[in-house]
Amino acid sequence: MVAPVAAEPGAGGTSPATPAEVVIVLPPADGHAEEERARVRMLVERAAAEALPSGPAPVLLEPASSDALDATVEAAVRSVGASGTVCLIGADGANVVAPVLALYPAARVCLLPAGRDVVTIGTVPPLSADVDLDRLGRELGAAARAAAGQGTVMVLAGRDGMLDRRWLVGVVAGAPGPLHTVTSVEAALAFLDAQAADPLGGVVPDDDDLPFAPALPPVIVVVLDASSASAELVGPLIDRGLLVVGPRSLLVGVPDEAVVLRWRVRWDVPLTALLRRVGAGSGSSEDPAGTGPLGTEPTWEDMVVLEPGRASVAP
Repeated sequence: MVAPVAAEPGAGGTSPATPAEVVIVLPPADGHAEEERARVRMLVERAAAEALPSGPAPVLLEPASSDALDATVEAAVRSVGASGTVCLIGADGANVVAPVLALYPAARVCLLPAGRDVVTIGTVPPLSADVDLDRLGRELGAAARAAAGQGTVMVLAGRDGMLDRRWLVGVVAGAPGPLHTVTSVEAALAFLDAQAADPLGGVVPDDDDLPFAPALPPVIVVVLDASSASAELVGPLIDRGLLVVGPRSLLVGVPDEAVVLRWRVRWDVPLTALLRRVGAGSGSSEDPAGTGPLGTEPTWEDMVVLEPGRASVAP
């Protein structure tokens, strides 16, 4: 049974972890729509229960905000000492771990997703698992382009706590042709309003750094991440008759005729494999670094689920 411990907001944005061999730091609470936040936490709990059935129960910490992530990770590392492991779940883990290892070189850490190669500063190489987020983006972009035809594909890249920049790069590469990226609900609606109100010369606000709306064909499909901004935007998009590619957790109740593709990442699959390596590394003389082949590595098909809706168009 996983013992959940939430980080409380405050000066440091965190509360100390209780002693445990493994502490799992979840993505910051402000990095997901509530539906996806709950789903990721459930998957983490499932992975921990399956991979570490004996010994002290892993402690879960959730920073109140992205600003509190560094302090939360440092507090967790101090708590477990050199004998425990801190696993960072989320897109920002690789960015946070280097300065922490500089302060605590004997710390044992693991990362999901890996995102990029982590420079080893400490004495124990970080363990990591990954999901091909570039491929995920390309798959979503290709589906959006097939449904949009010569129309514009809009991409909302909000603050999804699990998706690093590879996802957006992949979407753009997978949807060649008219495409526009926004980072907020306000920017998305401003662009759509400008296209609808003045198709011959309207512009969107300069402070959003958006191009002339009429310079692009009408938006047909919008690709969403799992951020709170995406959750807020779903309703207005459907009301405007637009098609969507988005996380399944955000599209519950959306008419299937408006859905090009629902997607979800089964984060528990790579995390289970990663935590098994952590467990082996903490007490196995056969695999002291936790890097050996402890079972079959998960495949893309094991980790990513794509569900076409009725608006899907074959490439």
